[in-house]
Amino acid sequence: MTNKIEMDEIIDQAIQIEISGEEIYKKLESIAPSDNLKLLFKTLSSQEREHKEFFLKMKETFSSLAQEKKIERILPLDIFKDKIFNRIDVLKKLMGPKSIYELLDACVENELEVIKYYTHLQNFLSTKDQSYMTSVINEEKNHVKYLLNERNKYKTVL
Repeated sequence: MTNKIEMDEIIDQAIQIEISGEEIYKKLESIAPSDNLKLLFKTLSSQEREHKEFFLKMKETFSSLAQEKKIERILPLDIFKDKIFNRIDVLKKLMGPKSIYELLDACVENELEVIKYYTHLQNFLSTKDQSYMTSVINEEKNHVKYLLNERNKYKTVL
């Protein structure tokens, strides 16, 4: 077992995070009990799709630069240990809750994990990509705010 992970793998994981997020929010939109929640999940899904496009472009750019300039493509694995998003666990968590409050709470937890992952990833990016990654992280933080706001509306239902 190696203690290193390639940058391409990390970017691929970020792409999968966004694909999962888009799929999850589309599914939640389809089962949401209110128009407010439907609109929230639709908006979040759209933003996750935009994030995926950013990471796809980043992967192309990084691969080209790495080949041309022999940029280091290997990163220490311990930096990302326990930070990598597990799609299956997320889907199980989100599709199994018993209340809207629990569902929204699970979404918040997942968004917080994504923010941690992206914050670590940001340290290895070019200045230009760091700037855009800051925007992505800020959008993810806004997701948390929106989800918490909606979740709090359902707190008394428990």
